[in-house]
Amino acid sequence: FGKPTLHPQWMWNHVPDSSKWSLTERPGYLRLYASPTNGKGFFKAPNTLSQRYMRSDSAVVTIRLEIAGMRNGQKAGLAHFNGGKNYAFLAVAKQDDAFRMEFETDGRNTAGIALPPGQSDLFLRTSMGVADKAVFEYSFDGITYHEWGGPYPMKAANFRGDMMGVFTYNDSGRGGRVDVDWFHYRVSNR
Repeated sequence: FGKPTLHPQWMWNHVPDSSKWSLTERPGYLRLYASPTNGKGFFKAPNTLSQRYMRSDSAVVTIRLEIAGMRNGQKAGLAHFNGGKNYAFLAVAKQDDAFRMEFETDGRNTAGIALPPGQSDLFLRTSMGVADKAVFEYSFDGITYHEWGGPYPMKAANFRGDMMGVFTYNDSGRGGRVDVDWFHYRVSNR
């Protein structure tokens, strides 16, 4: 995110609202603002920025989020999704001025551990391979990762394959923002 325009490998899941994202407000970061989804969840979240999964022997996507600008009711994280039928995400959620990890797949939400007090950034990772299953992990320091949520079977839907993306939304309507420092996509084949 080091340039004032997005590279061509990126795509939005909806027509983007240019008032809800920026590459120039904080140079070197993607700033995403949360929009309300009226309680309809992930697929109604505008401005999910994504890339298509390129099937390979091994692929790993890791992001670094700065979460200090989040507001109560907001969720932000890393997701897999297809053409509007299936999804899974690992996210941080802010509620009652506290942060907690969450894993959600197709509307089923599982709350995880609370973040340590004062934690202002978070690393999220997903790993995939030829078995077409994704595994999510989180880290507080970018070194030690913890698996959360179990394997997610990636599926195609509506003529679309699996996408991986960064998102934020706030069903309470209170807004908030996250800054995405980087999105690393590492692929290896034999």
